Amino acid sequence: MSKKNIAEQESKIKESLFEFLKTHIAEADINLIDEIVLSYVIAVLEDVGTEPVFDIEVAITAASLFIPGPGGVATSR
Repeated sequence: MSKKNIAEQESKIKESLFEFLKTHIAEADINLIDEIVLSYVIAVLEDVGTEPVFDIEVAITAASLFIPGPGGVATSR
């Protein structure tokens, strides 16, 4: 896989993750998320995603711990 393809995939993953965070985590300041925080959030979601039954509430709660801002978990859409 070329470096360009990898960069495009990483960009798509980042966009999707930011959209997920904006939708589910109240008042998250997406602009303050750096690559280190992003890698932690991805690792948390990967870990939660390995469970036999994926619990979105657990994933949102876990991800919210790493997101800068006043926080709070949005439980409704």
